[in-house]
Amino acid sequence: MLFKKKLQQQIAENTSNKYVIHCMKIMVIIMLGIWILNILNVFPINKKVVFLCMVASLIVYIIGMICWTFIDLNKDFVKYLIILWTVIITTIMETGLTFHAILASVLPILFCSLYSSKKLMIYTSVLTITSTFISVIVGYHYGICDANMTLLPGEPLSVYINKAGEFTRTQINNNLWFSLIVFFIFPRCIIYTMCIIVCFNIGKLNRNNVEYAKHMEVLAEIDGMTGLFNKSKYLSVISNDYNEVQQVSVIFWDINNLKVINDTNGHEEGDLLIRTVANNILNLTDENKQAFRIGGDEFIMILKNADETETLKTIEQWKNNINSIKHEYPFEISASIGYASGQGKDLQQIIKQSDENMYIDKKKYHESANN
Repeated sequence: MLFKKKLQQQIAENTSNKYVIHCMKIMVIIMLGIWILNILNVFPINKKVVFLCMVASLIVYIIGMICWTFIDLNKDFVKYLIILWTVIITTIMETGLTFHAILASVLPILFCSLYSSKKLMIYTSVLTITSTFISVIVGYHYGICDANMTLLPGEPLSVYINKAGEFTRTQINNNLWFSLIVFFIFPRCIIYTMCIIVCFNIGKLNRNNVEYAKHMEVLAEIDGMTGLFNKSKYLSVISNDYNEVQQVSVIFWDINNLKVINDTNGHEEGDLLIRTVANNILNLTDENKQAFRIGGDEFIMILKNADETETLKTIEQWKNNINSIKHEYPFEISASIGYASGQGKDLQQIIKQSDENMYIDKKKYHESANN
């Protein structure tokens, strides 16, 4: 179960990794469009700054895309590299274009919400705050909108415009570092922190809803009394899941004397017998052994890639487990067992053969009991 949960998490993170990479591809295409519009003077801002931003961003983007080609996206550390990659690109854009690209810093936060890792959330928070320091301070000296930070218009525009429409604020800010940190970096970091918390909880809510839906789907496939897969799941599996499997074995159980125990000891004891037999079958299951309750007292296990030796070993293990607990119950615990093996494409015939072998075993059981 733990292996299955970890596998599902790997698949989810792999999907998130691919989605982030795809989104960054779209972002770069949009950036190239902005660059072209800047060259055509549709966006009349400093062409040199835009050029340097675009070239630096493209270099980082291409390096990242080359890395993702050779790195296994299922690895746990990859998501940290991808978030770092997105932060570097957005930092470059913010540093050069400053206020024109201020919302770009939210992208890594949004991407972080696709994952279920608290460590990644903290990691993204640290990177985003660091990115903000870099983009504000470096952007002040080399970015396009440094005048906004220099003049520090902390009042409505009307305060700095006289009746003649002239701008009256001409004094350069004397407390530059204080102003940059207190009025620009600190407020943005607070907003980023709020965004991270909101995005993470939205992502968590969505993941909980997905997990709940999966849980309900699993419950629909489980037999409520025994915990084994039910007959609906069994019918689905034998139709779709084993056609390409080279080697398949089937074990068929049918509980002995259930009707006698129901009539003699009552249905509660009969249900206990069913659960006991089933529980010992369930304990033998793994990713290659699926078990089903297909009738009131009938159970089937399908073993993938198992030869006759492995099949007999599984049957013997079940018998040993039952023998070790027989003394704890006031009734006999036994089941007739049949098995058969073959190729996955012949699963229906293998099941039929195991059923027939089970009835042969049951006949022997009754003959032995009568003697």
